[in-house]
Amino acid sequence: MASQLASAYPEVLEFESEVTAIDGRAVTLAETYFYAESGGQPSDRGMIDGIAVEEVRIEDGSTVHVLAEEVSTEVGETVECSIDPTFRRYCMCAHTASHAVYGAARERYDSVGYGGFEITPEKVRIDLEVPEPIDDDGLIDLEELTNRVIWEDRPVTWEEWPAEEVRANDEIALNVATEVVETEPTVRVVQIDDWDIAACGGTHLRSTGEIGTVSMIARSNPGEGQTRVEFVVGPERIEQQLREKQAAWQAKTHLGVEIEEVPDRLVKLTDELEAANARISSLEEDHTRARLVGEGANRFIRDGHAWVLTTTDELDASTAASILPSLQGEHGDIIAMAGGSGRAYLVVVTPGEPAATELTDTVLEAFDSGGGGGSPTNAQAGGIDATPTALIDLLTERFAPQSATQD
Repeated sequence: MASQLASAYPEVLEFESEVTAIDGRAVTLAETYFYAESGGQPSDRGMIDGIAVEEVRIEDGSTVHVLAEEVSTEVGETVECSIDPTFRRYCMCAHTASHAVYGAARERYDSVGYGGFEITPEKVRIDLEVPEPIDDDGLIDLEELTNRVIWEDRPVTWEEWPAEEVRANDEIALNVATEVVETEPTVRVVQIDDWDIAACGGTHLRSTGEIGTVSMIARSNPGEGQTRVEFVVGPERIEQQLREKQAAWQAKTHLGVEIEEVPDRLVKLTDELEAANARISSLEEDHTRARLVGEGANRFIRDGHAWVLTTTDELDASTAASILPSLQGEHGDIIAMAGGSGRAYLVVVTPGEPAATELTDTVLEAFDSGGGGGSPTNAQAGGIDATPTALIDLLTERFAPQSATQD
């Protein structure tokens, strides 16, 4: 694609131009250095005739500037134009950085393809087609390689190449859908000296050193065979660096170790936490078993099913719900456990007949409070204005045979 004037002359930020068409807030100029949104790079911001430019786009081969309000200028008059230097520089920095990242991927992987690219005010993303998913270590490697080539301050150049020559060159990163138009004889090619070469119509810096630094912030999988990497540059990179440093120093202070020792200390604490959680889970299961076989449980046989109804003052509803299914059959066919302070909860597991929801609905209707739901085999109710003991007594009264012996 033949480059826009903005791409060919990115340093031009102020110019005059003749108005050639006006359609409401849409203005077309005889010549413009505003970059029109294309290929993942957003349009420039700025002013035309003192009115803010909200959007710049290509329509039927012409660059159309959408303003915040209609202009008083008429067709044929000359207007003063200015481009927001801060946002223009950010986009130049972000776009050049994306080429540096792509070059880093080529250095690290045997086979790399281009899957897409986008600049937003907050971050930059590039989709890479790689033979294997990029993990955290791979992301760190890309950041290191990119920042090294930035530090080396390699020249960035651009020129028009014959389209046929671009298509025939396997070294050129190319998105045929956006960068090569069959009717145009040339394609703009951007090169980072001895690092990356790509067909690209965006605005760029003159050297990698102008990027500053790049910080990788995320990776994901947008599609089969692709890894999306996200990074920040410019002011966002500064903010990211500050957040990372504050987090590292807080971890250092709370853990009482040097920053270099934080990872090992966290691994140790994680292992200790997992072991402690395992012990807690074991104790909670032991507690549940004890409540099911203890003297406080109501046990009876009805319609061939062994019922166990009991309370707990140790477990919350989610914990009870996670444990009871594993004990069903071993300690009873139908198990109900009530707990909670202030407002009670009830967890029920059954073979399906009676439905677990029949038991929870019974207590909800009786005490006219709370809510719940579930399946025929597993149900919960909570927020019930009653004591756990009152819930179990009610279920025992409703479902236990009159001649049953209750422990």
